[in-house]
Amino acid sequence: MKVISVYSGGGGIDEGLKQAGIKADIAIDYNYDACRTLKLNHPETEVICGRVADYVESLPKASIVVGGPPCPEFSRANHGRTFDMCEINNFMRILEVCKPKYFLMENVQDSKKKLYKGSYLVNCADYGVPQIRLRRFFTNLSLPSPTHSENPQSNLFGKQLQKWITIGEALNIKGIIEDRKTTFGEKYGKDDGKFRQYSTDRPSITIATDSRLFLQNRTIHNWKKMQNERPITKPAPTIMTDPSSDGLWINGEYKLQARELAILQGFPEDYIFYGNKESVRRQIGNAVPPPVIRAFFSQVTPFV
Repeated sequence: MKVISVYSGGGGIDEGLKQAGIKADIAIDYNYDACRTLKLNHPETEVICGRVADYVESLPKASIVVGGPPCPEFSRANHGRTFDMCEINNFMRILEVCKPKYFLMENVQDSKKKLYKGSYLVNCADYGVPQIRLRRFFTNLSLPSPTHSENPQSNLFGKQLQKWITIGEALNIKGIIEDRKTTFGEKYGKDDGKFRQYSTDRPSITIATDSRLFLQNRTIHNWKKMQNERPITKPAPTIMTDPSSDGLWINGEYKLQARELAILQGFPEDYIFYGNKESVRRQIGNAVPPPVIRAFFSQVTPFV
């Protein structure tokens, strides 16, 4: 069985496969630090550091092909998004070349506008990720049954779902998170001393990598309105991991580190990231949460 991972990044998909009992034989990504991260955590995988487009036609036949093509051209956070299909078309061509029995591609929710049928919109919190993160999965696998829920009840088979994992449970903390990058005053030169705040009794909100994209398409009026209306006990659109910011703080005293942000993405505590602070946070923010991949591929492990 040959397993190929493309647009692998820091290895969220590869880690999810590993947790489902499947090893990636080949992983391709253009980012040097991400490739080092992949090799540190998946030493048996052949890691190729280069552009996926350069390897499409030379890839071997495979049983499984997975990948998470870059998403800025589809992201709502990108005011100038173009819905450019270049990288997604590369993935589709890989499917033609490798002819896998199973395939899965992850992207942001609006990629549905350009994808073929067979995609699912997934809230990663429903699969044990301590983060409310909506992502689109294009795959020929069935949508796995959720393991967690905001309001747990028995499913069709009488199995009781678990409660969403909160920030506090994942990191063993209590209190209020302050996002010290995205205050209204800081953005528009009016230092009102107010930070966006979130309770730790909920899952984290979507971890992003660059607050500049998030702020591009916000008018002053809409941003101020959003600030005034957001309660701290409800999920919000985004928590930023932009390394140029002052970061996320608990109770105004303790700053969340990259390791804790990785846990909010569903990575195991011993997962190793290579690179400087900016590189590591981008790898984390761009990653696919491993528990979701594990849920998809645990369905097929006995048959591959």
